[in-house]
Amino acid sequence: KKKIDQYIVQFNQIIKLKKDFLRNSIIVVNYFRINIMHHLIYYYILNCKIIINDTEGAGDKDGFFAVRNIVHLKSFIPILSQYWLWGTNQMNKLPSYLKINGLFLVTGFIRLSKKIFIYKRNKKNILINTNFTIINPKYSTGYQEEIKNAKKDSQTIKDDYVKFEAKKEEIFIKNIKKIILKLPKENFIIRNHPFENENKWKKIFSNYKNVIVRKKGDVLEEINQAKLLIQNNCTTAVEAYYNQTNVISFGWLHSKKYDPIFPLAFSSVEKNVENVVSKIKKNSYTKPRVNKKFLGFYKNLKLNKKDPIDLCVQSILSTKPNKKNKKFNFLFFIYLIKFFIV
Repeated sequence: KKKIDQYIVQFNQIIKLKKDFLRNSIIVVNYFRINIMHHLIYYYILNCKIIINDTEGAGDKDGFFAVRNIVHLKSFIPILSQYWLWGTNQMNKLPSYLKINGLFLVTGFIRLSKKIFIYKRNKKNILINTNFTIINPKYSTGYQEEIKNAKKDSQTIKDDYVKFEAKKEEIFIKNIKKIILKLPKENFIIRNHPFENENKWKKIFSNYKNVIVRKKGDVLEEINQAKLLIQNNCTTAVEAYYNQTNVISFGWLHSKKYDPIFPLAFSSVEKNVENVVSKIKKNSYTKPRVNKKFLGFYKNLKLNKKDPIDLCVQSILSTKPNKKNKKFNFLFFIYLIKFFIV
């Protein structure tokens, strides 16, 4: 309605665009990490308004990955125009010296927006979402390269975590096979994490007639076709919960030391395979009672009635590009020095 031209560009391709095309734009970026900071500095010098829509908003074991990252990169905060946080919990956790007026906005988890979310339709499949990216990476040669890349991005992946994930994947696969074999009349869809190599899963389940390995389209559409989601440490547990799709977690595989708490909080946590099979046969599932403290990681509890997308649109419209171009100046060198120090 406001006649704003919009372009969706893969981030590692955006630097190829001509600088005059980018100048004075509003750029919405999906995360705030040191490995892309040199790009953000470049856009800032081009007089762009930079908005962070952090797609890792409730990450890590406690949901505060984004907050820790913001504190770590606090020296780069001045180049941002806005930062969209998923929930009030993250905002409350930010140090007081970072709560700059108008910079941080609690939008809620955008993928729970009523404008894009799908509700009950034809629930027929059992959806299984895997999440073993460190063990089965798609964009690198293996976990050792993943560890090296994480270090470049100021993250630490320990060897004991890698061993835990490898063992967990092995047990997860065995349990899934048991469930499939005991329920030959059910349709199973295995959907791997976007950063996982799907070829591995296709090979493992190639001889199972009632199993399809696919990741076509948006996972919300897949959730909408599912009567049950079985997942491993995946945010889709939250999406399925709001989609009125039953969710099950393998409680016996969960580790308080390594695993995030949210998938369990939005799931029916089962103790063994027999319990899972029994519930599927009876079509009787336990709906979790989600504690309000967990909702605070995915919602703006103060603005509960406002839709996340509406909040984001209002934010973009209030962030007007400057009319005058900034001249190339010493700011570029200051931020480049900070980039190499961090």
